[in-house]
Amino acid sequence: MTSEHPGQGAACPSGDGSVLLQSPVLQRDDVTYWLVAASITLYATLSAPALASLGIPYDLPTGPVVAKFHPGGYVMGLAAIAALSAWRAPLPGRARPGGVVLAIATYLGCMLFDLAWAVSQHGAAGMAFYFDTLIVPGVAALLLLRMSDADRARLLHWMIVLLLVNAAIALGEFAVQSRLVPLDIGRDDVVPEEVFRSSALLGHPLANALVTITILPAVLLLPWPPLGKAGALVLLVLALLSFGGRSSVLVGGIIYGLAGAIEGVRHVIAGRLGYRQLLGGLVVLCAGLGIVLSAVALTGLGERIYGDLSWDNSAQVRLLAFHTLDFVHGTQWWTGYSVPDIARLAERAGIDLRYEAIENFWVYQLLLLGITGVVPFILGIAALMWSLWKIARPPMTFAIPLYLLLASSANTLSSKSVSLLVLVVAVHGSAVFARGRNDPASAASDEHVLAPAPSGERS
Repeated sequence: MTSEHPGQGAACPSGDGSVLLQSPVLQRDDVTYWLVAASITLYATLSAPALASLGIPYDLPTGPVVAKFHPGGYVMGLAAIAALSAWRAPLPGRARPGGVVLAIATYLGCMLFDLAWAVSQHGAAGMAFYFDTLIVPGVAALLLLRMSDADRARLLHWMIVLLLVNAAIALGEFAVQSRLVPLDIGRDDVVPEEVFRSSALLGHPLANALVTITILPAVLLLPWPPLGKAGALVLLVLALLSFGGRSSVLVGGIIYGLAGAIEGVRHVIAGRLGYRQLLGGLVVLCAGLGIVLSAVALTGLGERIYGDLSWDNSAQVRLLAFHTLDFVHGTQWWTGYSVPDIARLAERAGIDLRYEAIENFWVYQLLLLGITGVVPFILGIAALMWSLWKIARPPMTFAIPLYLLLASSANTLSSKSVSLLVLVVAVHGSAVFARGRNDPASAASDEHVLAPAPSGERS
């Protein structure tokens, strides 16, 4: 039975029994989708150096407050407003199983508390990273839960296309040994690198490496032809080598290699892989490795990774991060330090802030927030990772601990970074394809669980 709602057109049943609205105008949930897509596009294409080249001092010590927030963050805020205008309550009436919505809300609550605590103790200077790095991914996670499977799938497709473009640009940069956007725009304290590393659209080479290694399992779950997926994976792996992220390549290779072996054995035991499929997979894998190794041999890709595997200064600075804790005293253990004071602690520990940082976001957050704030921070991160784990399907499940491990060896979540947003979109989007492939019943039951009720039918 169909019904009419003023301004929305007629509602009619679709083939699967759900209700679709036929309307000549754009619905408010469509606006939310396009705003989230626009936000992801801005984050994936406008790095801090790119914004500086446009005259926006996003990551520079000078400039107005409004310039310290990424344009993608403003658009994500508009998406949240559009979503709230389409629903009576900010949280859905029926949450996904396992309290995923509650976990994400807990995460956002903890991050907002920490931001308020840090500002109350040390002022607002240096705190803008909380918004883009930590709060926006939580908002995106709630918005993704409200979207249909089709919209989540489209967002993942689009984000992977953007990252493939980023990978292609990285290889082009490596070929000409020059960056599309120089990293030293607006800065005069950048130390020249001994080995060239691509930076493409996302800015810092190591940020590129973390995002690229995180997205690899999501590509495997896409409903693309095998050759299309193989080509995308080869492109991303070659780009990963051009970024020169040793931890991402080595740790990611080990974890994904073990995950692949475990999944392969599990499928063979379950009878889902036959002899021909197994042989075909090995042939494709060997062909892909052959292409990668040939590119490495002919071009020198990944020289920073395999050229010197000794314990160098880059590895040593990870230990110096813990050395900063030796200079914490008295009540600062509970209240933390201001950003300028943390910089002085880092210098006392032997960290050269011209080209180094406190390469451990847990340590940095402890220095900034003290014990009072770092406990909610740990609780919040645990809640978000648990929510992603509940949603994720293999092989994307392996990307979650890998991300946390790699991010913990850098200042990823204590500086401006898009990596957590990429992880959130990759997990939510890839789960759609995994459900459809491995668990059709689950996909059917989950579809439209958090879809908005049509106007006049809200409860």
